[in-house]
Amino acid sequence: MDKKESTDPDRDGLPPFVSSWPQLYKLLIATLVVLIALFYLFMTHFE
Repeated sequence: MDKKESTDPDRDGLPPFVSSWPQLYKLLIATLVVLIALFYLFMTHFE
């Protein structure tokens, strides 16, 4: 039996929990914003 792989060139290198590159970029930016906010809160709290 021949098993043909269905690889989408637009999905090359994407992790399994995102479906597109723009979604990955939005997730990355949201994560960075949350980290910056947390670090700012820690800084002001322990100042």
